[in-house]
Amino acid sequence: MNITEIEAAAEIVRNARKERYTIIKKNTAIRDENRKRIERNRKLQHKRIDSKPSEQKLLPKAEKLLVHTIPNKLAASLRREIKAHQALKQRHPVDWYQRIMELPTHLQDRIACYVWWDYCFDSGSVLYEKHIQRDLEKKSYKRTNRNEIIEALVQLGYTPYAASQRVSR
Repeated sequence: MNITEIEAAAEIVRNARKERYTIIKKNTAIRDENRKRIERNRKLQHKRIDSKPSEQKLLPKAEKLLVHTIPNKLAASLRREIKAHQALKQRHPVDWYQRIMELPTHLQDRIACYVWWDYCFDSGSVLYEKHIQRDLEKKSYKRTNRNEIIEALVQLGYTPYAASQRVSR
């Protein structure tokens, strides 16, 4: 994948995440409104029971408002993103290390740092120490191009969205 394809794929997921956020906000507002209506009707029902038949009023209906759902196309892209992340979490540090060694040498240190922080820091693996130390000493991140890093992360198995979000601008 080249960088334009990666950015396009990342934009799709980014838009899906924004859409999901707005839907969640709408659903929260609808649920709050439903809760208020149901509570108001409960109070009116208690008043109605306590009152005389001549004083009884008709109860307004507690309408169940429709809850918004995420469109299938967006939900599918979000599910793919989650499954890919879970698959990457299952990889063993040695597998990550072997894949990193296949990358160009000027990217290995930087990519090793990303992978270590994202997936291997809690495994107790010492495979990345030399790369992290070299990266910190040489400040190799200043020489590497953002697009090269994103392409290398996608080559390792990161999703386009995760790779573009992981590398700061």
